Amino acid sequence: MRGTENLEMEPDQLCEDNIYANTCDLDVRRTRNRSTAKEILAVRSRKYRVILILGVLLILAFLILFILTGVLFNHYKSIRGEISQMNDKKIEDAISQLKSNDKKIEEEMSQLKDKIIEEEMTQQKANYKNIEDEILQLKSKDSGLTKDVSDLQKSVANITDDLNKIKLIINKEASCTSCPSGWQLIKSNCYYIQANGETWTRSREECDKRNGVMLILKDKAELDSLVPTIGSGRYWIGLRRDSGDINRWLWADGSHLTFSPWNTGEPNNDKGREHCAEILGGSQSMNDRDCEDKLGYICEKAWTC
Repeated sequence: MRGTENLEMEPDQLCEDNIYANTCDLDVRRTRNRSTAKEILAVRSRKYRVILILGVLLILAFLILFILTGVLFNHYKSIRGEISQMNDKKIEDAISQLKSNDKKIEEEMSQLKDKIIEEEMTQQKANYKNIEDEILQLKSKDSGLTKDVSDLQKSVANITDDLNKIKLIINKEASCTSCPSGWQLIKSNCYYIQANGETWTRSREECDKRNGVMLILKDKAELDSLVPTIGSGRYWIGLRRDSGDINRWLWADGSHLTFSPWNTGEPNNDKGREHCAEILGGSQSMNDRDCEDKLGYICEKAWTC
């Protein structure tokens, strides 16, 4: 019983009852050292287990995180692919819609262009028809005016002839003398025939000085009466183009040309400078010529007896 009790007692108590104190101290220290070592080992063992558990948990957490990351990445990749497909589809749809709109716009533009062209053509045709109608009306009016002018010119020429005849009668009744010196009596008129060359304007002035006028051919009878005297000479007569209309001829007294025995192919206004008329032998003896050329000239005035 004692031995059991001694074993259950604390080491310090045992050493107090033990006579071998030094030996007891050594045992006690050994016992304590063993207890401390056991405790240290136990503590270390617990630390190792905790560290191991933590390491395992950390590895598990890393694995779980890795797995989650992979899952999320795959999910993101899948979503991104779907989004990309959706965007591509939207882009394709948008492009298709734009192409469809472009085609519609082109069709509308083509239709509008055709419509505008058609309207413009219709308008132009209407304008052209109106212009044609106006031209026809103007031609009709012009034809009437031309006839009226022609009739008036003939009337004026007839009146002029009548006035000249009246003047001749008056002059004959007023005096009864022969032609002046240098003048020739041919039929019922006096003629001054000058062979020296002068321009048309100068010739007219010379006739005015002699109280006569440059020759005005009234009819074929007068021309035929002068042909024998003229012979093959060339003489200015009182006929010149109208300054306002080169296609119209006027006599020196302002009357219009009615009797016009032009030579063949005349008047041709050669080089655009032949604005005055000359006479040379023959029944068709009138010719247009440059007014600055120097020719003889013929003046006339009424014969009184």
